[in-house]
Amino acid sequence: MAISSSMYNGVSGMNSFSTALEVTSDNVANSGTTGFKSNTARFGDMVSSYYNTQSKDTDRRGSGSMVMKIATDYAQGPMVNTSSWSDMAINGPGYFCLAKSIDADGAVEGKSFYSRDGSFYMDKDGYLVNSQGYHVLGSDDGRGVPIRVEENPSDPVYTNYYVDNVGQIWGYHVNPPDETRLNVEHSEASGTLALVYDEDGELDPFDPQDEQVWDYGTFSIDAQGRWTYALDINNDDVQELVNGQTLTETITVTTGSGETETIDLTIVGPNDVTTAAWWDPQKIENPVQIVIFPNEGGLIRQGGNLFLPGPTSKDAVDVTRDPALRGDINGYTLENSNVDLAKEMVNMIIYQASYNANTKTITTSRDMLDTTINLIR
Repeated sequence: MAISSSMYNGVSGMNSFSTALEVTSDNVANSGTTGFKSNTARFGDMVSSYYNTQSKDTDRRGSGSMVMKIATDYAQGPMVNTSSWSDMAINGPGYFCLAKSIDADGAVEGKSFYSRDGSFYMDKDGYLVNSQGYHVLGSDDGRGVPIRVEENPSDPVYTNYYVDNVGQIWGYHVNPPDETRLNVEHSEASGTLALVYDEDGELDPFDPQDEQVWDYGTFSIDAQGRWTYALDINNDDVQELVNGQTLTETITVTTGSGETETIDLTIVGPNDVTTAAWWDPQKIENPVQIVIFPNEGGLIRQGGNLFLPGPTSKDAVDVTRDPALRGDINGYTLENSNVDLAKEMVNMIIYQASYNANTKTITTSRDMLDTTINLIR
């Protein structure tokens, strides 16, 4: 009977809009969740039999509505500044890679998770992890490896960390060695020697040198002890250096009274990451791994700001070293939720009104049934 069908149509509408309200309430609840992506309920109609009409057309009878899918909006959320160097946000496409566990050798165990939430910190073992303790992965020629910032956090080697726009972590040495190190990329060094005084407290100036040729470069110093050294990168011995090999240049300077001071220089192979001058920032581990998915809409939400690949998302593609396909990383920054609260409030009003309207179809159908039953009186 058409009257009872209209009741079921109203029930389907109530179910649809209650589900939509559930999605909206989830969005509102996550309006402050880092990296959260808002969702929207998409409706579809249902049909059953044909209407009983005299028309030659075969008009299908409507049976109400249903929720067809929950669509996720992957648009980027607003950026929020923080005071922590390990907070990162991807400005553009891409996801961070996270491993739930690693073995004793530091290799990834099990599957990897993906997230836009870059609220990371260094754990007690020196690894970079997220709020749940999942290990942040760096890219080693496309292979995900855990990032270990410090071998022993209680006795750190580096300080004043920062992250550049490609995800490379840098740090400054806590206790730089006394020696000065150079290579073909950092081929100049300079400094100032402590002033020397004689027995009478009079200043004993240094004997100036101007581009004095030494074994591997040229050296200059003025009377106040300000010196510079320029490495001769075309020197045969320097050219023969390979990664890890070193040469030593010891410069001896004198004062007017014959006192001597020495400057020790270490020249190292061109590809050694430790060859930069010690006052320069040093690279730490591999850059933070960034991946994209051929079909972002196929990702499966896991909770805890994590996603897993789904059947239609395809496998993750490492784009860590491909700036054309990935976004830049902003340090001291987090990506906030992309939920638009004003829009959600409007949706809430619409869904509530639509829910109430569907209840009216049920009560109206009930009144019509009562009228039909009362015909026999």
